[in-house]
Amino acid sequence: MTSFMKLGNAHGRFKGIRPVLYFSRLHNRDLFTTSKVQLSNNSNETFEDSTYKGLFYHLTNDMTNYLLSFISDPSKVARNEIAIIGWVAAHEKVPKLKLQSFKENKKFEKFLHQVIADNVATADLQLQALAKYQKDGWLNIADARDPPPWGRIPFPEDIFGVVQVRNGKIVPGTYQSMPTHRILTSKGLFILSDPLHRKLLEKLNEICQ
Repeated sequence: MTSFMKLGNAHGRFKGIRPVLYFSRLHNRDLFTTSKVQLSNNSNETFEDSTYKGLFYHLTNDMTNYLLSFISDPSKVARNEIAIIGWVAAHEKVPKLKLQSFKENKKFEKFLHQVIADNVATADLQLQALAKYQKDGWLNIADARDPPPWGRIPFPEDIFGVVQVRNGKIVPGTYQSMPTHRILTSKGLFILSDPLHRKLLEKLNEICQ
């Protein structure tokens, strides 16, 4: 069960294993279209998740859903739909993130993969170290919410995508998202590495000004 107060979240290590699944190329169209939503004016209707620091639930004006977002200011969330990770049904006074009551936002999902694509080659020193170790091939960009034992391939829903490695270095512009990745699973919401998560927050704050 999920309660609501400030607590930290853990990030796991990434696995440099050749992918075995189909992947899709990114398209940079329609990632930044805006859409206004109606949120409650009551500041008491915004909650922070205790098990994922920096994750917020904003109650909609009709009190039917919570908007899930990394942005704490509901007025900023209301100005751009990309800031909405997904919708959580408001069945209870205190929201709980469950598979059966969650619907992901496809615009945010495309935005997430674009941020990874733009920063994967330079932002994460751990990924660069894995690329150096692997030398050549394709490197999995793994979701840290359910890290497998070292040397094992993550579950399909826990691989954000893959990136090409050549001579021990990540090749810029080669990131390809995995259609099997899921924003939310029974193990929880997706978890990026700290460097990529910071890049995600930077871009979200930039577009939500």
